[in-house]
Amino acid sequence: MAIAHKYAERALQVARDYGLTQWHGYGLVLHGRVLAGQGHYGEGITHLREGLSILLASGAMILHSTGLSWLAWALWHHGQVEEALQVLNEALHITQDKGLLLSTLQLWLLKGEILLSVGRARMADSRGQ
Repeated sequence: MAIAHKYAERALQVARDYGLTQWHGYGLVLHGRVLAGQGHYGEGITHLREGLSILLASGAMILHSTGLSWLAWALWHHGQVEEALQVLNEALHITQDKGLLLSTLQLWLLKGEILLSVGRARMADSRGQ
């Protein structure tokens, strides 16, 4: 992850230096994913949201559904399960509308993991009462 972090920061710097808005968005998304993967969920979520916002404003759809899945993953691990599921539903709508089968399957897998974890937590809570 350290190498990915280094390259994400470098990509952001180059994008800022040369005014490459779309690449700045990509860099923020990738940097956010790296930060979240290192356990810095709050900061990662902030970068992911900012990057996705830039990409959406620029009309770039490449990495959009993947970025949304990374955002959902980070939200889930940050304890924001409901918001993670909302983000996944948005991503699923986009991928199904665009016919992105592989992305759709990956999103359903993540949604299943989140719902399974919620179910397990509820079962553990009900047993503890």
